[in-house]
Amino acid sequence: MQTIKNGLRTTLVYNSAPYGLWFHALSYYCHTFNRLAKLNAHKTRHETFTGEKPDMSTAVPFYAKGLAHVTKEQIQNHTFDHRAEPCRMIGYADAVTHRDSPQIGSNMPTATVSYKDSYIVLSPDHSRKIRSDCY
Repeated sequence: MQTIKNGLRTTLVYNSAPYGLWFHALSYYCHTFNRLAKLNAHKTRHETFTGEKPDMSTAVPFYAKGLAHVTKEQIQNHTFDHRAEPCRMIGYADAVTHRDSPQIGSNMPTATVSYKDSYIVLSPDHSRKIRSDCY
């Protein structure tokens, strides 16, 4: 438990995240912690329980600055113009488990939808959205 508490504090302090995002920071840290290798272990915690190797290729630091595109054409052309929205990465959408959580928001779709390689992002207007087109 102490490891989780220390990790939560570090996650919040690393990019100077507001403490009001503690729920997202805890979800992010637990998601990351379970996918990292333990000392002197041949399997990660995730691999032990699910039997599949974890994919950390989409991992980003908590509360990292990013841009979310508006259209798919912009993603393919790699152009960042005035229609790209600045955002902050505050979690992995595949970790969303409950639609009515007050920390996530009841306006998000249920977890039965596939959110592979998607993030929960915090917009400048403080709204939380699930986006897969972030950089």
